[in-house]
Amino acid sequence: MIKSNGFTLVEVLIALVIVSLVFFTCLLSLSEMTKNAQYLQDKTIGAIIGSNIIVQVRTGMISTNQDITEGAVQMANQQWFWSLQKNTSSLQGEQELKVEIKNSHSKRVYLATGFMYEKAKLQ
Repeated sequence: MIKSNGFTLVEVLIALVIVSLVFFTCLLSLSEMTKNAQYLQDKTIGAIIGSNIIVQVRTGMISTNQDITEGAVQMANQQWFWSLQKNTSSLQGEQELKVEIKNSHSKRVYLATGFMYEKAKLQ
């Protein structure tokens, strides 16, 4: 009778297949996590830019003489494009501000909405 002290070729191949499947699954999972992290980063930066634009409109740093105003801003080492649409509301003196944020790939990342009220005129 022959006594064996090692693994057979079939056992080694099965172990390699199992390890390969585990590594492949880990790589897919890491890839998905990286995509999600980039998506969340873009959403966060878009929200910050949208809020900044609304504040700049309210403080008069950006004029809103037209119904649609566009611009660009540099943030997080990337160029971001914004488009501000001003709509009148049903309430007197209220204006709705919608800011659409796009990244450098022209993909819409975020839509911020705010309101601005005109000061009442004293008579």
